[in-house]
Amino acid sequence: MAAERVVLAGLGSWGAGWYHALCGRYAEGQVAVVAPSPATRDRIRAGDAWHASLAEALAEGPPPRFLVNATPPHAHAELNLLAFARGVPVLCEKPIAATFDESRRCVEAARAAGVPFMVAENFRRAPAMRRAAELLRAGAIGPLGSMHAQLFQELRTDKPYWAAMRHAFLEDVAVHVLDMARCFAGAEAESLSALSFNPAGSWHPVNAACSVQARFRGGAAFTFSGGVATVAAHTDWMGQWRLEGARGAILVEGSRLRLATPEGGGAEDLAGAHSPGCLDEFLAHLSGGPEPETMGADYLRSQQLVHCAVLSAESGGAAVAVEPLP
Repeated sequence: MAAERVVLAGLGSWGAGWYHALCGRYAEGQVAVVAPSPATRDRIRAGDAWHASLAEALAEGPPPRFLVNATPPHAHAELNLLAFARGVPVLCEKPIAATFDESRRCVEAARAAGVPFMVAENFRRAPAMRRAAELLRAGAIGPLGSMHAQLFQELRTDKPYWAAMRHAFLEDVAVHVLDMARCFAGAEAESLSALSFNPAGSWHPVNAACSVQARFRGGAAFTFSGGVATVAAHTDWMGQWRLEGARGAILVEGSRLRLATPEGGGAEDLAGAHSPGCLDEFLAHLSGGPEPETMGADYLRSQQLVHCAVLSAESGGAAVAVEPLP
């Protein structure tokens, strides 16, 4: 019996990490790499497991167990759709695709083919974020009234796809924050407004900052501001969060979480926080386990918020209704 194969498409900054993660689980020759440059093959010593295209990799023997899609966003849709057409499950780096329409098409194709499709969203899996969500569900601060987030960092990148996005921070970074807001709210947004801009002193050729306001079904309000042209006083990459409830607040930044109520509170012990990684959850699902939180159909709702935020920003900040998705 032939050895099980997996395919990794893309070996850039994210793909390199995936390559090492997969090689830690699979034997030599089981991890097939799709990258256009033969120099990449030589650099990682892929040998016969290197392919210039996904079509070529899929033509080699039986379908692989799954595909990890770590290519730039503009290539996601084509590769995802090709994998679904061949019945291959996909674990895709965010976003699902470069546009909301392409993302919707990918989700519909995966659903029609009955193929597992997951997005590798990591914010939800940070121990402090997991514990904060658990506290909210347990009613530790009562009904959630509002969520406030800030994310200010210094990003210097020469990635072509970043310079090709007019609202780069909103599209490439803020999607993590919007997804986390959905997770904390336990509900979907009903309306949203946004501003997207390039702050003074920015070295980016595109909009590297934004502010967003949203109202979630059930009543929780959400505010967010941030950018990646900040030279000092950075927040954690996962942002600073303040979750306000009727009976207290939860404050989160990085690996720190504090519960505050009129009766007291303090730092939470995260040692026992259950935070499985994306690959662990995906493999468990392929073996018959439950669906991970960030399956494609769910993550499409987070990308919908980015889409609505861009529409709002391009109309001067007007509120945009968020239509329910199936």
